[in-house]
Amino acid sequence: MGISLQQNINLKALNTLGLDVVAEYFVRISSIEDLQEAISFACDHGLRVWVLGGGSNLVLGPSLAGLCLHMSIQQFEVKDRLVLAGAGMNWHQLVIATLGQQLFGFENLSLIPGQVGAAPIQNIGAYGVEFSERVLEVNAFHISDGKPFSLSGSDCKFGYRHSVFKSELRDQTVITSVKFELDTEFEPRLQYNGISEYLEAHELLISAESVSQAVCAIRRSKLPDPGLIGNVGSFFKNPLVDKQASLALGRLDSDVPMHKFPINEQGAEGYKLSAAHLIESAGLKGLRVGDAMVSYQHALVIQNEGNATGQEVLELAGDIQRIVKARFDITLDIEPRILSD
Repeated sequence: MGISLQQNINLKALNTLGLDVVAEYFVRISSIEDLQEAISFACDHGLRVWVLGGGSNLVLGPSLAGLCLHMSIQQFEVKDRLVLAGAGMNWHQLVIATLGQQLFGFENLSLIPGQVGAAPIQNIGAYGVEFSERVLEVNAFHISDGKPFSLSGSDCKFGYRHSVFKSELRDQTVITSVKFELDTEFEPRLQYNGISEYLEAHELLISAESVSQAVCAIRRSKLPDPGLIGNVGSFFKNPLVDKQASLALGRLDSDVPMHKFPINEQGAEGYKLSAAHLIESAGLKGLRVGDAMVSYQHALVIQNEGNATGQEVLELAGDIQRIVKARFDITLDIEPRILSD
């Protein structure tokens, strides 16, 4: 066996919430050959396969029975405007690397935690830009038989924090690499006011590098550093509602931020609400269950105050959902994936 298979490995250092989780079997995947061998081992032994990347968007249960694949495929190839990145590449390092190649389009997505392989699952987005805008192809393997396949960007069925990997292909695939097309000429996306304000305050000329710098500074000022205190960043999606629901909410809270946003695949006009505002308006900052607590720094963050368990995190999330629903008649959907036996 070429892969180095380990048993009963604690994953606390491999998930940014810092939860104590034990994987029955664990293997680091650094190549396609590693992946094929690991899938074959899982199939031969009837093991469920779990995929772990940067662990920045996961809530884990106390144990994972089966085989945990830690994706570490490092790949970065550039040809003209095309970029091929391995699933194990750190996302922010990808952004910096593309800027270094004078390729533009990802600067607004700077400092998003996690790895490239997780980006298409979640369709990550921030500050007016979504991952899906740049994707040409996602390369992956079927867990059931170890066969490779590729999906075009349109085949991925991207939506707001959504993709085919969260629906029809949920828990059935392992993403190995993603191909992007970026721009050789920089076109700033400054619709998020905070970016322009940062550039003006620091007397910076508008460039891809300065926009990336601004985004990094804004993220650091708003969100607690997972290297210092366990968290997965935003725990809830910003709700999408139709006009009628937005009017009803406006009567309850006239200060809630609303932005026009298509609310379905047909492009029906609606509004994206600020989940953080709803949680904060409900007075939930500091609410806790055990060592899981709503951050005082940002209401969208649930943080680990020491020895929180996945169960405590999810119980707290449920309390938040119930209180917000009761007060505003708005349902908050959990953003991170929940992996548990």
